[in-house]
Amino acid sequence: MQAKAFVDEGRRAIRGGSSAKRVVSAIAIGVSLACQGPGSTPNHADADLIAELARDTTIIEQSDRSPDMAALTRLLDRLGIHSDQRLARDEADCVVKGKQAMSSPTVSCRIRAGAEPLRLHIVADSTGYQELQVLNGESVIQRIEVIDFERPDSAADALYAEDLDGDESREVIMQRFAGATGNTGFTVWRADPAARRLTEDSAMSAMTRLIRVPGRPCVYEAWNTSVYDHASLIECYLDKKWKQVWESSTDASRVPNRIVRQLQVMVRDTLRLIRADTQDRDVPAR
Repeated sequence: MQAKAFVDEGRRAIRGGSSAKRVVSAIAIGVSLACQGPGSTPNHADADLIAELARDTTIIEQSDRSPDMAALTRLLDRLGIHSDQRLARDEADCVVKGKQAMSSPTVSCRIRAGAEPLRLHIVADSTGYQELQVLNGESVIQRIEVIDFERPDSAADALYAEDLDGDESREVIMQRFAGATGNTGFTVWRADPAARRLTEDSAMSAMTRLIRVPGRPCVYEAWNTSVYDHASLIECYLDKKWKQVWESSTDASRVPNRIVRQLQVMVRDTLRLIRADTQDRDVPAR
């Protein structure tokens, strides 16, 4: 699928810390009401929704900014992914800022209601991170090498626990790098407080920027390679798997002095191209 290839391309560049341009396949200009995935042409209700979404300029990337969270939560409501008050009340726990992380702190993270907190110890020195340790009392029962993780900015959330997928258990999240253009990568571990073990989750570790959508089992992601080349998307944990429900992007690298934009939204479990267009911009040809 075109959308998946586009997302994977961006993620590969971000995970590797690369500044390489994302490559977007040639796209048609205009609004697409045709089916972009398995199945037949959308029915009347789907077609009406697609046409409505295509007219909504609040959910498509602009050359200078991304849609705000209020517009995106309204979109999720229209897609039937409604706010859950239980998730809305949930907050991140054991937040360790970058400056504190370099002092080798020990923190207790609440993973699940009723379970004993998980004690974690960050080992760092003047050269940077060394290990993330899981403790049982004063004993180390798991060692995770983090020597390749970059030193975080002093004000950054270097480590924290947050429920990203809405399963009532917080994941342990550690910032892996922060690029000059704002791209940020993380490693995410699922935590077992009883066994006192962390297991890396490859799907969540591939996500960029990692902003939890309030009240929903969804994560907002974003990346960019320049002021005019950027993309953002939302993935939601539905039916026990992550599904991409929205993506919007702008690209100034394909057509000189023009911005190519595209918008894709999941309609009845299929990610569809909703809108694709170009805009004239005072952008130097590259």
